[in-house]
Amino acid sequence: MLWLSLLAANAWPATLDLSAQDARVDLTPYWSYQVASDRQALLPAFGSGFRPLHEATDLSHGADSSFWFKLDLHNSGTVATNRLLEIDDPLIGAAELIVVQDRSGLSRQRSGLRVPASEKSIRLPQPVFTIRVLPNSRATVYLFVQSRNGMAFATTLWTPEEFFHKQEIYTWIFGIGLGVIVVMAVYNLLVSFMAKELMFRRLGTLLACVATTHLIVQGWGGTYLWGEWPILSRVLIGPMVGLCFIALLSFARHFLAIEYTAWHHRVVGLTMAFNAVMIGVLSAEPDGYLFNVLILGNVPVCIALSIHAASLVKARQPAGGQFLLTLTPLFAAVVLLAANRSLGLGYSTAFIQSSVLVANALVAAGFAVVLADRIRRSAMAHESAHQELLRAAAHVRESESKVAAANRENQAKSAFLATMSHEIRT
Repeated sequence: MLWLSLLAANAWPATLDLSAQDARVDLTPYWSYQVASDRQALLPAFGSGFRPLHEATDLSHGADSSFWFKLDLHNSGTVATNRLLEIDDPLIGAAELIVVQDRSGLSRQRSGLRVPASEKSIRLPQPVFTIRVLPNSRATVYLFVQSRNGMAFATTLWTPEEFFHKQEIYTWIFGIGLGVIVVMAVYNLLVSFMAKELMFRRLGTLLACVATTHLIVQGWGGTYLWGEWPILSRVLIGPMVGLCFIALLSFARHFLAIEYTAWHHRVVGLTMAFNAVMIGVLSAEPDGYLFNVLILGNVPVCIALSIHAASLVKARQPAGGQFLLTLTPLFAAVVLLAANRSLGLGYSTAFIQSSVLVANALVAAGFAVVLADRIRRSAMAHESAHQELLRAAAHVRESESKVAAANRENQAKSAFLATMSHEIRT
């Protein structure tokens, strides 16, 4: 039988004993891998041709990357062991797990961004699979992974209790962070309609785009909102990020009061046009390299806006300091993301995404407070000007009354002198 042949052939020496492991195990040292042929989930012949994962040099290169991974498990205990295998990447296109055991045969499970939610073994944003190994038994795990953008392959084996405890924490963080962004978006849009302030409308639009992007990138949209149409997540990721950049540039241009004649204004305008073009391109052809082009294309304008904000700080204008200070949490999250990718700090994707989400929530609340303070100061200035006008009007009325009294006094004096002159003549 096929599963017996797979189990017996090319056994990898790094076998993981489940009965002696902790609640959380990093599986990186235990995997072997090989490139999948023709990008299809067909098992390699008799499980042969696998290499140690630490020798991998092609996991993060090339679009439409497809790989097979192999792992040997052993349960030396006297009771069956249940584990959850998590792939730390919600943007994995497709993943299929095949478990081969000597006493229970072969089982298959599917997950990934392009798999309908109803076909997933566990309905969660990231790919998660269940593994059950019988007592005093061995199992060989084959994992097929396909991604259009390459991958940084990170997998963890959890006990069910520990996994769902971790998942509950990140779900609460996601819910609170996203809730803050949505509430701030609705608040700013309502204020924009009531106060007729376009700045609030631009900020509300930006926050709505950011909230939608988090829903897509973190996998919750494809899991719960349009679970049976997974193609939507793949198609919407690039355009939504482009819309976020357009909304951010529109808001920043007016928040910093960039003049139409300034070179910063031309840079912002050109970048917004570039983002509009990239939205159309990514809608037609979602691709990781084009997505990177979109991100890199917005780096110069972000630097230009930072320079302009710094110049406003130097000129003692509050808008520059408010802009830089409010965006500080987002700058910190982006630096953490870049350092984690380039230096391999080891933070999980869920932790990085939660950090970015919390940073965006702080930015949303910060800009809402800043704009509310602007409205308050503007109202105070209007009230001060109104009081000054009232005082001026009172002063004018007082002057007019004094002039009228003086005129009446002059008229009385003139009448008296005329009467006396007449009396003297007669």
